[in-house]
Amino acid sequence: MRGNFNFIMRNIIITLFLLLPLKADVHTIAVLDFTGENIHQDELRNLSAVFRTELLEMDTLRVLDYEDMTDILASNGIKPSCPSLKCAIIASMLLDQEWLVS
Repeated sequence: MRGNFNFIMRNIIITLFLLLPLKADVHTIAVLDFTGENIHQDELRNLSAVFRTELLEMDTLRVLDYEDMTDILASNGIKPSCPSLKCAIIASMLLDQEWLVS
């Protein structure tokens, strides 16, 4: 279980560094709740919240507010965590953001 968490954290850190050169006035992003195997859903939800916060603090992207995102998704019958690519694609189209992290 700890190995999966370390793998997820490493991928998040790599993603953060890839997003560093972006400008806040140009790009938008939505961050769905993360999903994973053998990791409690609460830990994944907290991890996605930390990721959102880090993106906001970097001030390089306009991050879609979590409550706005969940309202948009809930009105279309979708949960804020997408376990499949099909769900993530539908969420991406509904949220109308340039990028989506899932």
